[in-house]
Amino acid sequence: MLGAGDNVTFDAGKYVKLMSPAGGTVRTLKRAAGSTAASLVTVNAGGELTLENVILDGGAVWSGGSATPPSPAFGANNTGTGAVTGVNNSLIKVNGVSAKLTLGAGAVLQNNATASYGGAVYLETGAEIRYNQAGVAGAIAMGVMNQLRLMNGAIHDNYAAVYDGGALQVEGAEVTMSGGSITNNRGRIGGAINMTNSTSNVLTMTGGVISGNTATQTGGGVNVSTGGTFTMSGNAAISGNTAPGNGVGVYLESGTFTMAGGAVINANNNVYLPNGKTINITGDLTGAAPVATIKPETYAMS
Repeated sequence: MLGAGDNVTFDAGKYVKLMSPAGGTVRTLKRAAGSTAASLVTVNAGGELTLENVILDGGAVWSGGSATPPSPAFGANNTGTGAVTGVNNSLIKVNGVSAKLTLGAGAVLQNNATASYGGAVYLETGAEIRYNQAGVAGAIAMGVMNQLRLMNGAIHDNYAAVYDGGALQVEGAEVTMSGGSITNNRGRIGGAINMTNSTSNVLTMTGGVISGNTATQTGGGVNVSTGGTFTMSGNAAISGNTAPGNGVGVYLESGTFTMAGGAVINANNNVYLPNGKTINITGDLTGAAPVATIKPETYAMS
């Protein structure tokens, strides 16, 4: 357990793997009660950290366990031993475009709260990010030139308590999802993913599922604003998300949205298209019909 003010930092030239003994008890690195550290672990530019079969715990105590989806009450109960709710108190801070964090099989990030942004994360098979809270980006906040690759992991039950991006806030970054799931997260705009503040945002889904997320305004699954590119292909799927406003599945405020192959947005998750916006189709759509339900801003009357 790390004491008050303690932080583990990996600087340039440091290549470290943290893992539990083979066949032994899974080890936990946990924030101590009264900790004042801005983050539990920091990976600086040029450093590289791999987590495998190990748990990083922010020390917060969640009453009621897993919420589906998380609610304001769920976040409000983020109190108790080691709970840190200050600005930029991320569980892991990845600091610099050449810093790398890899979450391998069995890696778990859990029980952390911050009043502001999260960190940038590279995900590998079997990793989970769960039960975290932030003012913006419940799980991961991605800045300019950051990259996230989700191949077969899970990001679930995270909560953006004040603003947007229940799981991910993407600002000038690139997200590639070829498998895994983003489920049961909650935010104001973009229940799962909010792409904003940059025309260079890229979200590419060739597989995986975005499901069961909630936006309190728009974009229950994915919200695309300020430009950027969102592409779905392969067997990528969006379903079961909720939002009281437009774009229960996808809200395309600006930027481009492309579908191809077996990609499917379930009929209960519409795609909101403002006037002048379209879905680009490249090749045959082979998913089970209907592959998408469109809600335009206005309907042409003949």
